[in-house]
Formats: sequence, structure tokens, C-alpha cells
Amino acid sequence: RLMAYNYYCIYAHEKKKGDTGTNVYAESESHAKEIGAILLSRWTGNNYSAEDMFAEVDSSIQEDNITTT
Repeated sequence: RLMAYNYYCIYAHEKKKGDTGTNVYAESESHAKEIGAILLSRWTGNNYSAEDMFAEVDSSIQEDNITTT
């Protein structure tokens, strides 16, 4: 059985979560921050690194529980 990936909210500004953020599935918080930094850099034109990211996990949502159509 594969390990479930958790659902993370990744954002660049701790005080303004609605400012710039994305949601990703990742195996760990550090992995989520790396993915988020790449995506947010592409979308905004800013140069974010994983260290710039803040992450919140939603442990109630995991990839192996979700079906898409």
C-alpha cells in the first residue's frame, strides 16, 4: 500500500494567507514547501524559495481518499 500524501495549504506571507497561496499534495511539509515555492514563483514572477513558504496541513484530506472525475 502506498503512503497517503497529505493536503497542504502553502502561502508566502504568514500574516496574509489569502495574498498568495496554493494547495498541494506532498509527502512532507518540506516537500510541500518546495512544490509551493516553484508554483508560486511561476505564477507571480517573484523568486520564492522553500524557506519563504509557510505550510498548514489538512490531515482530514489525503490523496488516497479523493476521487476526481
